[in-house]
Amino acid sequence: MEFLEQRLARFDTPIILIEDNAPYHRSGEVNQFKADHAQRLSVEPLPVCSPEYNPIEKLWRNTKKEATHLKYFETFKELHASVLELFRAYLDDATQVIRVMKKLRTNAGVARASIRSFREMIYLKNYSGQSIPACDVRATV
Repeated sequence: MEFLEQRLARFDTPIILIEDNAPYHRSGEVNQFKADHAQRLSVEPLPVCSPEYNPIEKLWRNTKKEATHLKYFETFKELHASVLELFRAYLDDATQVIRVMKKLRTNAGVARASIRSFREMIYLKNYSGQSIPACDVRATV
């Protein structure tokens, strides 16, 4: 919720929040937050079982493919390091993330996304718990 609080503080326009059907989006704390900010925060849920509408699902698929698929890790620490290495690559080259959304961007008529807005947007899926901006991944190792 910290991310949404920051956006609400930074912008004085209405904000549309598009969320998937994860259970944490319906927690009491999150529902209260949405109710408290209903004047400026409009919530639009994605259809149930529709990963094609959720760009992050494509990113997770690519992450699994690049960082873990057909690889053996003796320890969880090695697996963790492999995923973090790929996340660092995403941060260094935002086009790796943006291109997985090419079809969605084309259909929406969006020509390109700025790295600044990408860095503002790219947060881990769960904003209701201890959200950590993806750009802080560098500091976790």
